[in-house]
Amino acid sequence: MSSIFVIVVVISFLFGVRKPIVGCIAGTIATAISYYLFIEDFDLLIFFIVTAVGLVLSLLVAYFSSWFFCCNSR
Repeated sequence: MSSIFVIVVVISFLFGVRKPIVGCIAGTIATAISYYLFIEDFDLLIFFIVTAVGLVLSLLVAYFSSWFFCCNSR
């Protein structure tokens, strides 16, 4: 389960440097796909919970990466 969140952090960091909302969307999609592919016993409720946590995590990482690299480059 933790490998899913590592994938989400990396993807949302890469896409969120320039546009945080794109990083948030990419992280959420990566969460859903990773859970569907890597977890063997699929449960719909857990899927929605993991996707919601992935949405919040990718939103935080994308906005932090955008803020950190844009504010420090000036």
